[in-house]
This record gives sequence, structure tokens and C-alpha cells, in this order.
Amino acid sequence: MKVFVTGGAGFLGSHVVRELTARNIQVRALVHSSVLLPSFSSVETVSGDLSDPRYLAEILAGCDAVIHCAAVISFRKSRKQDLFGTNATGTRNLVNASLEAGIRRFIHIGSIAAVGAHFGEGILTEDFSYNLKNLRINYSISKYHADREVMRGCVEGFEGIILSPVNIIGPEDAGHSTLRNLKLALKNPSWVPDGGVGVVDVRDVAWVSAEALTRGQNGQRYLLCAGNFSYGGYVDLVTGAPRKRTPIPALVYKPLGYLLEGMESLFGVKMPVTVEKSRLHHYFFWADGRKAEAEFGFRYRTPDSSMRETLDWYRKNHLLER
Repeated sequence: MKVFVTGGAGFLGSHVVRELTARNIQVRALVHSSVLLPSFSSVETVSGDLSDPRYLAEILAGCDAVIHCAAVISFRKSRKQDLFGTNATGTRNLVNASLEAGIRRFIHIGSIAAVGAHFGEGILTEDFSYNLKNLRINYSISKYHADREVMRGCVEGFEGIILSPVNIIGPEDAGHSTLRNLKLALKNPSWVPDGGVGVVDVRDVAWVSAEALTRGQNGQRYLLCAGNFSYGGYVDLVTGAPRKRTPIPALVYKPLGYLLEGMESLFGVKMPVTVEKSRLHHYFFWADGRKAEAEFGFRYRTPDSSMRETLDWYRKNHLLER
């Protein structure tokens, strides 16, 4: 079997490549650069993006399956074009190219943000109806459209599975995707947003991605979540020092998002809260990940062990001090 992996040099994509090569599965990885990490020197790489369906069909030739990891993640309205160009249109292009190339199996790494959220404590399951469109969160909407493109592909010719992870953590994050959040949490704030988030280890997502090449049901979604936390609980997880924290109400937090985003536009300095984040942080992105455990036959790493290894990797690479 030869597997085509998009986003092969990214945080999740590089772990997927590592998992596949450990299983002696041939990999062709799509990357923005022609160079992957040194340990992946034997992997076939191709440079490019998801904008050209004809090019994608050419480089998919000879592959049996796709694991689609590439995505743009941003909660800044200035990235709207990039978000829809890669996440929505790019996925449509890849689905069409995969159908043309005769790909048999298509594994799409979606996002819990494309599933929905509860306003108040509640657990998402795979059959939850998407309810975030009116929040105007470009990342969420673009990933929702990406999921729909994959489901179309399931109808039109390939076997497809959508994996929808919550917040991904773990070591060897070359792109530093969680660094800003960890630095903020390590300041041990007394005030936190009043929503909640789930976490899952990147290595578990990569493992399930590889298993999904031969297991799991066509046209199904699987939520991936090892544990759910309020934002205060997430800070406790990072710091290892639980303390009383006060939730910031929406009446305060949302205006703060507008203020900080305005300051960012004026001074060109990235702020920790944007308008879109201020809307999202009052929702609970808590998920039930047991369907994946049951059908793929595994147990998640515990959030505590995953976070400790995440922080240890960042400290080893002297990234938390910067």
C-alpha cells in the first residue's frame, strides 16, 4: 500500500508519516518545502499545495489511499481567504483529484470545530448537528465545508472516514502550534474564559489515522478525545497547580476581543484574544471519544501524561523561555 499524506511536514502530518513508516507502509507526502525532517529522508516528497486539482491527480497516481492532514488554523479574520482556500476549496480539489486517480480510501482529519459545541456544559457525539455557522468563525465554517466535501466523495466513489479531534497536544511540535496557549497557561492566570476544551495526544490521532486505512466504517465520523476540561481545568493541567480561577463573562470577554483585535491592527503586534476567539471561548468543545476506542481497539493516552511530555519537549528545545 502507498499512502498520500497532505501536510506531511506539519505537527500532525509528521506524526502520521512516522506512524506509517513504522508500519512499513510506503508514503508520498505533500509538503510546502521539498524537505521533511531528517528521519523521514526515505519518504517520497512532492512540493505543492491543494490549489490545482490536475496537479493533485498527477501526484496521486500510484497511491492507494489518502490521509488528509493539511489545514490552515487561524482565528483572525485577515486569514479568511487562506482558511477557505486551503480547508474548503483545497479539500474539494483533493477529493475530486482522488476520485479521478481511483483512490480507494480517504481519511480526512477534520476538527471538533466543524462538529459544533454546547453553550453550557455538554458532551458532543458523532451525530451532533453543526450549530456554529451564525458565530461567523471562518476556521469552523471552512472545516465544516471540508467535511461535506469528503462525505460527497464517499457517495461518488471512494471509502471515506472523518476523524474529528479536539485540541491536539503532544511532543515534537516542530511548528509550535500549541506554544502560545501553553505560555499563556503557564502564567497561571486567575481569570479564564468560561467555556471548555477537550484534549487528545497527537500520537493517538496519528495511530488512529493509520488504523483507519483498513478499519472503521465508510462514511462515518469518529470524535477523538482523551479528556474534557473547563478552561480553568486546562490551565491546571498545564501548570500542575490547581487553584481557584474566576470565569470571565461574555459581557466582558467579547468587548475585550474587539479591543485587542483593534490594537493588533493599529500596532501590528499579535494579541492573545481576537474577536473570533472571544466568541468561541464561551462554548464547550467537549467530546465523547469512546466510539473510536471501541471500533479501533485502543486506549487514549491520559491527558496528564500527554501534557507532561508536551511541556518536556518544549523545555528541552528551550522554546518556553522565548
